Amino acid sequence: MEVGDRTLSDSSGTKMKEHNESQKMIPLYAKKWITLVKLEPESIEYDVIFKELLPVLDWPNDNPDLCWDFIQEVLSQTNDERVLYRLAAGPIESVLAHHPYKSIVILEGLSEKLPKLRNIMDGVWQNNMPDDVWQRVQKLTEK
Repeated sequence: MEVGDRTLSDSSGTKMKEHNESQKMIPLYAKKWITLVKLEPESIEYDVIFKELLPVLDWPNDNPDLCWDFIQEVLSQTNDERVLYRLAAGPIESVLAHHPYKSIVILEGLSEKLPKLRNIMDGVWQNNMPDDVWQRVQKLTEK
């Protein structure tokens, strides 16, 4: 694939294609994740959906941008407190732990626009976040 004067390698082109395909799947992944949170973990349906969501589980570590897009999509699809608190204790906490400085800037910006995001920040624990990032997360719960 050519971009300007450069040619991207197959691996870069493949990664870009995978990113675009994942981006298109975010609304469906969000819907499935919301369903998963409401299911009993021992159910067959839980196992099936969990396996379908395996790519999403890597996003907090491997692709924080996709993870934040996913978080925003879940926020747009539900007001269920149980689901939102699982979002805080799961993907939000994880992406903050893996990419603290990039993620806190995103979180602060989103929390200004999305009050329900601020309302669930007490569901986030420090995990592996540096102390200065953790202090900024705690400030979001005070607003």
